Amino acid sequence: MITMQRAHLLWICLALASLAGCAPSTHIVYVTLPSTNGIAALRMRDASGTFTELVGTPFLVGSAPTAIALGPSGRFAYVVNRNEDDISLFKINGTTGQLTEVPPRTQTGLGAATLTMNAAGSLLFVANQGSNSISVYSVNSGDGTLKEIPSSPFVLLSGTNPAALALSSSGNYLYALSGNLNAVFIFSVDSQGNLQQIPVGSPFFVGIAPLALAMTAGNFLYVTNSNDNTVSGLKADPTAGTLSPVPGSPFATATTPTALVVHPKGGFLYVTNSGTANVSAYQIDSKLGGLTPLTSSPFAGAGSGPTSAIIDVNGNFLLICDHTGKTVTEYIINQQTGALSTNVVKASVPSQPVAMVIAK
Repeated sequence: MITMQRAHLLWICLALASLAGCAPSTHIVYVTLPSTNGIAALRMRDASGTFTELVGTPFLVGSAPTAIALGPSGRFAYVVNRNEDDISLFKINGTTGQLTEVPPRTQTGLGAATLTMNAAGSLLFVANQGSNSISVYSVNSGDGTLKEIPSSPFVLLSGTNPAALALSSSGNYLYALSGNLNAVFIFSVDSQGNLQQIPVGSPFFVGIAPLALAMTAGNFLYVTNSNDNTVSGLKADPTAGTLSPVPGSPFATATTPTALVVHPKGGFLYVTNSGTANVSAYQIDSKLGGLTPLTSSPFAGAGSGPTSAIIDVNGNFLLICDHTGKTVTEYIINQQTGALSTNVVKASVPSQPVAMVIAK
């Protein structure tokens, strides 16, 4: 059963009523549950900020699902099963949001950890920590099926253990984060998905024990450095793909930053901190990429084990997976200031969540 913390629900409703004045709607949130091999599906109501379970949730998947991505059409979901070294493809029912797996599963490298898809939905990239490689797949736009490209997988330097991936806004460069080597590796991407490490500037070294990265539409790349309690801010050259620090980088966070996410409109960055159970929020300088902490940041309520953070496409809600608390935490975002609501809604899930996505 889903349990809710509905503190000051009236305040939430009034706040949401001011968000663009559109008709009430809902979004579906899909959450990976590695310890129980499932995907939880929650319907989030925009008018109240509350959640209800979808019929049939959690949906069974492979062993230890650690990451999930949606195709741009909203018809297909892709889930990495870490313990099986494969990917599950699901069809999404456009009316109910229910998931139906489409066999067979697609093989990856060893210890697949995360994945990302280009904006066109034509290429899928998977980071394989166990085999120090990146697998690349072409995507059939009709049925969503995957086909590994002939030159895949692309083997990386021994010990890289790629933990996170991000594409440039053009899709011409892929950035792979190595927590072991405290570095970002940079690859050019051609139209077929072939990767080539750039000859100068890769790897680019960041702080100690980096965990996650996020790219803005303006080609600013941000990296959480969990042991340094900082975020590295980097400018990605749109032509060469190279990285350089933005003025003032690195930027201080609270204790043990883990996940991070950029607001869809590009003006704000949010960082979860597991050591202090809160969220650091920043305004992004649109020209130089520098970060300025928002008034009242950090914001309480993130939980003690935040593992991922996402924002809905309209930029109204910030959602955080709390692995330790077995919850999804929801904040309302002030679109003008970027500030987060002081009262949060929490939805319980059956086991420890790790990653999630929001369907449009």
